[in-house]
Parts: sequence; structure tokens; C-alpha cells
Amino acid sequence: VIFIGSTHFPYRYPPQYERHLPVVPDTANFKLDPDERAIQERGLRNRYRNVLGFMDDELADFIGRVDLSNTILLVTGDHGESLFDDGVLGHASRASDVQCRVPFFMIGMNIPPSTIDWPTTHVDLLPTLFQAIAGDGDPPITAGRSLLAGDPHRPAVTLAFPPKFTGDQERILITPTGRMWVRFLEAKPVARFLGFLDLDGNVDPTLTPPPQQAQHWADEWRNTLAPR
Repeated sequence: VIFIGSTHFPYRYPPQYERHLPVVPDTANFKLDPDERAIQERGLRNRYRNVLGFMDDELADFIGRVDLSNTILLVTGDHGESLFDDGVLGHASRASDVQCRVPFFMIGMNIPPSTIDWPTTHVDLLPTLFQAIAGDGDPPITAGRSLLAGDPHRPAVTLAFPPKFTGDQERILITPTGRMWVRFLEAKPVARFLGFLDLDGNVDPTLTPPPQQAQHWADEWRNTLAPR
């Protein structure tokens, strides 16, 4: 297992990859100056462009050295990274598409060419790898589902966000048709509806579906949270 840190802030790379200029200083305690925000945002994006060029070359070189006839290679990320695409800098601050979407590809032995275009999470990776190796379906020891099944009619997925200063848990139910935000109270068995989110992670009342769909969304939550 290799964890690559270069694409994590502050986006470090060798000098020869500094192709996009200007760039902000290489410092972990970088802060935006309100008077120079536009210039600094551009410099931060350029740092990210430079580090992506570095990582592209590193990954291509590594993959070129792997015997894919007897190897399975997975590449993914732990989270997305916002460079003000959703109004904020960094990650783990809101349930926006840019922060929750991660790259993922799997190549090698027993992996047929395909594209997954429905919601998935990292818990799907192990059963997918299991099926590629063993040829069986989902192993019973995981909560995920194999992506090699090729079934687009899959359950929705949830993302958990713990609220500050409470033991409650907030979850985002993500389906191909919407993102529903709910808080589950720790003190009593109550779920509070907080709204439907747009792709920037903001509550948008115009995205709330009609009351006739209430049962559909209740079923989505039930199917997603029920133990396998």
C-alpha cells in the first residue's frame, strides 16, 4: 500500500515541475491575505497544477513497471480537494461534490473494461478486489458491494459528518437524483431532516422533492442503513 502525500496541502513537488506560475510559497500555514486574495488563489491553483503533473508522471512510471498479467492495481484518494470550487479552501468542511468525489480506477488481472456511473464509496473496494481475485460475489465480512457486478440499480450511499460539540451524527444520503441531509440524535431515536443539498454542499429548498416521494426517500434510508 502506497499513500502519496504530494497532492495534499501544501502541494509539494520537485523544482522541475514548477511549470505553472506564479505560485504561492511552500508553507503549511498558508493564509489568504484579503487584499491579495485573487493573486493568491491563482498561485495556489498553480501549485496544484504543478503537483498533478508530478503525480501523473510518477503513477505512469510505476504502472509501466508492474506486470498487470498477475497483478491488480487500485488507485484512489481519501477525499476531494476544493480550491474555492465550492466557496472554501481544502477539504472536510462541507458535503460538496468536489470534496466528496475521489478518483478511482482498477486495472489488471480479471478486471474487464467498464465505467461505474452510480454512487459508490470506499467500502466497495474490498469486495470488488475480492471478486476479482476469487471470482465470487460480495464477501460477508464487509459492508460494501462489488463494483464488478455491473448492476446500476444499486442502493444509495451515505456519508457521515459528526457535528461539533455533540454526540449526534449527521449523514448525507447520496442517490443519482439528490442528496438528503439528516441529523441522527444521540439522546433519543430521532432523525431530523436538515434539507437537500446542491453540489456545493449548500441547502437548497428548491431541490426538495414533492411529498409524494417521501416514502421513496424513507425506503432509501432504510435500505442503506439496514445491516446486511
